[in-house]
Amino acid sequence: MKVFCILLCCMFGTTAFSQSSSDWFNASPADADSVYGAAVNKAYQYIAEKKLKVRKRPIVALIGSGIDLNQQDLQHARHADSWNFLGGKDGRVMDWVTNEGDREFLRLKDLYADYLCEGDTFYKIVNGRRQQVAPPQNRDEFNYYRYRIMPESELASLYSSWQFAYVTEEYVGRIDSLMRQHFPSKELTMNDFKDCYNELAQADSLMNAVLTVVSYAFNVYHTDKWEPVRKLLGNRSVSNAQQRYLNAMERRANDHRQEIVGDNPFDINDIRYGNRVLDTSDALSGVMQAGIIAAKRDNRTGIDGIAPQAQILSLRIDPGVGEPYLKDIAVAIRYAVNHGADIIVLSQQNSLYPEAQRVWVADALHEAEKRGVLVIVPVWELSRDIDKEIFYPNREMGGSVLTNLVTVAASDRKGLPVMAANYGSHALDIFAPGVDIRSTCTGDSCLTASGGGLAAATVAGVAALLKTYFPKLTGTQLRDILLQSVTSRRGVEVEKGIRINGRATQDWFYFEDLCASAGIVNACQAVLAAEEITRNGSVKTLSITPATPVTTVRPPNSLTEVLPFTVSDGQAIVSAVTGGETPDFSFALNNDSVLHPETLPSFLRTAVLTVNTERQQVTVTKPYRPSYIRLDGRMDFDAAAGRLSELLGKGIVSIDYPHRKVYFQTFDRTLIPKDEAQPAELIIKDGKLNVIDRRFFLEQIFDYRNGDSIYHGSLPVVIDFWATWCGPCMRMMPQMEQMAERYKGKVLFYKINADREKDLCKELNIQLLPTLYFIPADGKPIIETGALPEKYEQIIEEQLLK
Repeated sequence: MKVFCILLCCMFGTTAFSQSSSDWFNASPADADSVYGAAVNKAYQYIAEKKLKVRKRPIVALIGSGIDLNQQDLQHARHADSWNFLGGKDGRVMDWVTNEGDREFLRLKDLYADYLCEGDTFYKIVNGRRQQVAPPQNRDEFNYYRYRIMPESELASLYSSWQFAYVTEEYVGRIDSLMRQHFPSKELTMNDFKDCYNELAQADSLMNAVLTVVSYAFNVYHTDKWEPVRKLLGNRSVSNAQQRYLNAMERRANDHRQEIVGDNPFDINDIRYGNRVLDTSDALSGVMQAGIIAAKRDNRTGIDGIAPQAQILSLRIDPGVGEPYLKDIAVAIRYAVNHGADIIVLSQQNSLYPEAQRVWVADALHEAEKRGVLVIVPVWELSRDIDKEIFYPNREMGGSVLTNLVTVAASDRKGLPVMAANYGSHALDIFAPGVDIRSTCTGDSCLTASGGGLAAATVAGVAALLKTYFPKLTGTQLRDILLQSVTSRRGVEVEKGIRINGRATQDWFYFEDLCASAGIVNACQAVLAAEEITRNGSVKTLSITPATPVTTVRPPNSLTEVLPFTVSDGQAIVSAVTGGETPDFSFALNNDSVLHPETLPSFLRTAVLTVNTERQQVTVTKPYRPSYIRLDGRMDFDAAAGRLSELLGKGIVSIDYPHRKVYFQTFDRTLIPKDEAQPAELIIKDGKLNVIDRRFFLEQIFDYRNGDSIYHGSLPVVIDFWATWCGPCMRMMPQMEQMAERYKGKVLFYKINADREKDLCKELNIQLLPTLYFIPADGKPIIETGALPEKYEQIIEEQLLK
């Protein structure tokens, strides 16, 4: 996957700013500056007081984009051996490269791209028709293609759509024949299709997939007529899908590397390629990184860099469009090491590193480790937990754990993490200033921008500052110092973007749950630490306890599991199989035993247990954060122990075991979000869009379990099946609420969360959202899909109120 490294935030300019509002990354979180910068100014005050001497001009290799080293604030930092690995002997350069997923698709296409699966049965399209074939011989490699390459490659996805178009044509023909048998001599409509839907849906997964496509097509093509849908999906789907694939192949498959560079990108021994053209169209990000690291200080030009003694060795492998070749990454790392680099800054991590080529990068990183080089890599801004999802490069590459690799994410001037940054208490090492950073720009000007690459440059600048005055420090020692000397944010609760089941949302974390160091890079404290270990004239080995993944038993299927309990003799009895632990556990409601996890299953010792006696529910939450963080107050374990029975009787109590904190919220406030728990009794209000569940549906609408489809009520109803992740659902919700008010006294309006009522949706065969049921006071339901409020008002007027 590929995203831009830098987000531009304002226009070019060299307007004078105060320190805290321009290059604030130099400031410190002390009261004088009031911003969470890297404390660089404070470090230089200490260096001046101690009269520390410059002992080296460290070399920082920026492995990524091009650069303009003629920028007036960077000319002193130019390194003569900078190189463009995406250049040819004739001076041409590559302006883009293919994505890794597309490269893997092209490598494996002839082996696996033609397979279609129905369970363990395999098919291929032969002469335009689906034909059963033997399974692929290498099932592991086929699964790698299917589950790793296809999600990463647009070409693979489009090719699969082309092959599936043949299946669509086949089944659309079957559907058409069946409909004409059922409804001869009439113009077929969407309702005719739906009347056949349940019967057809019992076929196979390929058929069900086609049915979903057909259902969606009615909305996409804005028609309720069958014939235009049949023509588009039955007659033209193959040719349309083929053309989309061929167009993408023309755009994406060939980046002309062979023509321009002339090397074999899949031969690690072919290393003599490239040129010295570095002032390329993608030079902006390199110039900004270099400015943060090495711009001259106190010259009234541009900005103050962190380590102006540093030399910048620019190695271009990433033009900003596409994803770098792994060979280029490995060769550039070795090139940097062989040319004396002390610090290497890489482009962002990637989610796909083919195994054979991954070894090249791992070997290069281990060589850098042996040679004492620090390697820094920014993480993506995808809101992913990288303790659970693997991104490369990482410390676990190549057998032994790398001790010289630092992963970095961006933070802002308030000391808050970027909302979208990847995170992980093990896999992410440190945060650093990277939001609204003003730095050097091409054309001898300055620019304000944001991005993980700028945060990585801040860390590289601090590391280069240490090497300037303490040149004997190795890459391993630099990493230890950087992580041990942070501005600590331990215990600070911050809001952070996350993804649950692929959906973006937010949650609250302690800072230590986001990164291993629990803080933000601090140059001054790093200088103090470096001075301490070199005081006696010899470098001592620093040790930092590595942050290791915590092996815990997690609640099933989700980050938060709400479990009901019953009360017996003052004990809350929980009956639910949770993560493989003992099915039943209990805790006392009349003393403080609930504070002692040794009396409970082991998974609770690393979780948050939220007790709600009013609803007789406990909530087990992973990772370590209270499930109701915005509660009335927080108290220590000891303070809560004597009052626990009183607190449980008056409100919700969240017990955060890892941080030994107890949170409390009174019952007279909104207790639990609607998406987490339904009230015990549903109160239906006319003129409102009422939340209902499966029980209400069976009792008040109709009980499909007995074959009953006769509506039980007297007023017509509209039922909206929706989900929070469904954009059209959320956009239509206010209009549904307006309709509920408009038809007050005439029609009842309900909504059902499809994620919470999966069994109901399965029984009703609801596969697309939003799906709406329009049920007359007497008559069959009218089922519609899509966000079409004007059409739905027409149905209400003409079908429900006629």
